[in-house]
Amino acid sequence: MSSSMDQPEASLAIIFIRRVLSPKCRAWTFSVCPAFASMSGHCAAGASLLANRSRLDRATHIREAAGIAEYHGPRSQMMRCIDHPTMVRDGVCWGAPTGVTAAYLAGTGFTGAPAITIEGEDAAEHWADLGSGWRIVDDTHYKAYPVCRWAHASIDAARDLMTENNLRADDIAHVEVKTFHKAVRLAGHAPKTLDEMTYGIVYPLATAIVRGQLGLEELRPDVLHDRAIQAMSARITLVEDPHYTKISEGRRWGEVTLALNDGRELNSGPRTPRGDPDMPLSDAEISEKFHLFADPVLGHVRAGQVEQITGAFDDLDADDVCALIRLITQPGLERAASPRVVSVTTAAE
Repeated sequence: MSSSMDQPEASLAIIFIRRVLSPKCRAWTFSVCPAFASMSGHCAAGASLLANRSRLDRATHIREAAGIAEYHGPRSQMMRCIDHPTMVRDGVCWGAPTGVTAAYLAGTGFTGAPAITIEGEDAAEHWADLGSGWRIVDDTHYKAYPVCRWAHASIDAARDLMTENNLRADDIAHVEVKTFHKAVRLAGHAPKTLDEMTYGIVYPLATAIVRGQLGLEELRPDVLHDRAIQAMSARITLVEDPHYTKISEGRRWGEVTLALNDGRELNSGPRTPRGDPDMPLSDAEISEKFHLFADPVLGHVRAGQVEQITGAFDDLDADDVCALIRLITQPGLERAASPRVVSVTTAAE
């Protein structure tokens, strides 16, 4: 932890971000101000708290910083980056520096309070259980795939059907996806860029069906020109389902039907994605995802050492943190001088 921020400051920032991004609070902020539909404004306010420096009047400083950041934070048009995917990504990349700037402004005496997400007339209910309700447990969704969350239910459904029925991509003649309105707008049958692919639903689904995974290799530009994936993408139909649109608040619903070449049809039934609080990823699944992305970059042995250290993160001392940084940043480093790194396999990578 930086000496310029103590534990209470960091905790306040994390609590703020977690609470304002919880489904119930996001619905409330959207009703108050539709511009809060994307995460950009929330991230600005949260970043302002993370960026706090020591001040004589800490409480006033924090209050003003949050107000400044909320007021000046970007009001990104979320559905525009769904309909036209680019690198703007919900405005998060602009929300963060806005928050840092707000913290510095507050430190010079610039005023901006109150933040309506904290002090608004109807905000109290979202803070009433502070200290007893833990949003990081109740409302955190872990993504199994590096694509838009709205696509995950369909990807999970198709993969499960294929696993349960021992299917290959060549067995599938057609795929129908029923899901909610905003997910249908993701579309993405023929993405021209990786941004279009990862902010789509059809091409990621086709990729998962053909490749059997969505990892680092599936984020390389050559995937956009893979003829097998392109052919599968052309066989996927999206259907907007009014019921799924109605119930997809806080949870994202989808349903997949696979029409097989032998004439059979397999239906997944309605489902939500793995990684939601009611269907959490197991430790093994989180580890599998980590190695899927880390091994091609760090190597299996080194990635395993990183996993071991971070598995005891609450107990790390300064030497452990330095060892972790070396493992991540220094090319070719096989081992870190840290008691947290225990014996791991040394098999050829």
